[in-house]
Amino acid sequence: MSDGVDHVVQLAEKLQAPVCTTYLHNDAFPKSHPLLMGPLGYQGSKAAMKVISEADVVLALGTRLGPFGSLPQYGFDYWPKNAQIIQVDIAHRRLGLTKDVNVGICGDAKLAAEEIGHQLGSLNIGCLQDAASRVESAQKSRQEWEDELSAMSVTTEERIAPRHALRELEKAMPEVPRQSLLVLLFCHCVIIF
Repeated sequence: MSDGVDHVVQLAEKLQAPVCTTYLHNDAFPKSHPLLMGPLGYQGSKAAMKVISEADVVLALGTRLGPFGSLPQYGFDYWPKNAQIIQVDIAHRRLGLTKDVNVGICGDAKLAAEEIGHQLGSLNIGCLQDAASRVESAQKSRQEWEDELSAMSVTTEERIAPRHALRELEKAMPEVPRQSLLVLLFCHCVIIF
């Protein structure tokens, strides 16, 4: 809502940190970006869940950390037990409401991402020491999840299976500007039902 996607992208790239979106917020980060792991939670991405389960620090920008984005899925309780959680939300009552946080920041996600990036400046950021292997491992998890989805999206009957139809639509859809995304998602829902 704060139109801060570009600032979040810059911060993720500076930190070389994999990015997970929350339930129903797939538009919060560019889908084609190599650092995106996909959505957490209900019917989310196993890659995102695996990556966040291994995190030392979670920077939750502009999210209330609601249950649909943090409860176990696919039999996997992925929410990190020992990670330091930094939550940024515009509504102070949401800070630490559903998940314990170590640092709660009441503020706009765009401005917070911009300021955090600015504060990092030219610091020697420790997590960059192993960034290449961490990103490679995350991208491997993303590819494994994509392969699993493709394997589940095979038609074995005379009619095309719904999951198969959706995968084919996903492949055929052109890249669109962010402003058009809502319309496509709405149409996508109409096709499902």
